[in-house]
Amino acid sequence: MITTVMFDMGGTLEDLYSDETTQRAMAEKEFSLLKEYSIPYAGSVSDLLHCINTNMQRYKDESVITRIEKKPEEIWRDYLLKDVVDTSLLTEDICERLAHTWETTYFIRKLRPHVIPMLSNLKDAGLRLGIISNTASIFQVFDTLEVYGIRDYFEQIVLSSIIGYRKPHVNAFRIAMRQMGVLPNECVYVGDTLARDVSGAIAAGFQKTIQIHSFLTDSRDAGLKGKWVPDYFIKDMSEIPAIVAALR
Repeated sequence: MITTVMFDMGGTLEDLYSDETTQRAMAEKEFSLLKEYSIPYAGSVSDLLHCINTNMQRYKDESVITRIEKKPEEIWRDYLLKDVVDTSLLTEDICERLAHTWETTYFIRKLRPHVIPMLSNLKDAGLRLGIISNTASIFQVFDTLEVYGIRDYFEQIVLSSIIGYRKPHVNAFRIAMRQMGVLPNECVYVGDTLARDVSGAIAAGFQKTIQIHSFLTDSRDAGLKGKWVPDYFIKDMSEIPAIVAALR
């Protein structure tokens, strides 16, 4: 019997978007942070933008293969700002602020319509709710959930930056299940990508998968159509309670 519904965060519970304007804003804020902490940087904001984007892509390409998430201090010291600042000055707290700023500025984030009534409906029906999210910041997801006013709906929040595994690594899903004390055949997973969400949940043995389209879907799932198939594809979060009710 279905007892548990778990969600992806960025692209699923919240819609997100990035363009040249948001990326420039990210670089400006990161530039200001380096100045705030008196970390010498000889380049311009444009140089910093190019540096972060290039090295973030290198890190992302590597993590797609390894399915391992490094800590913020490792990402910013060993990848993003390597060779352009004195990385010995980058403390854990500074790196988390840099990571948090990247996550909340590179993307414009907005809670999807109908998420709150959908979560309330599931809770009222006795479902247990959780989140499994890939993120390069330790605290950003928690903070964003508080801003949206939905933190208390979720029994467990499993983040790649904390557990060290990135979806679709099966351990990300297994850890969430262990923390909630549920079995795979009790679980439904809702995400926006085949590459990370649907494939990972299927590998972990989840009973059903639900996909919703986001800004990230097409780029993440290029060439994967047909390799993994969600049980349901929805256009609006309000569709989820009826699907889960039918499954129960």
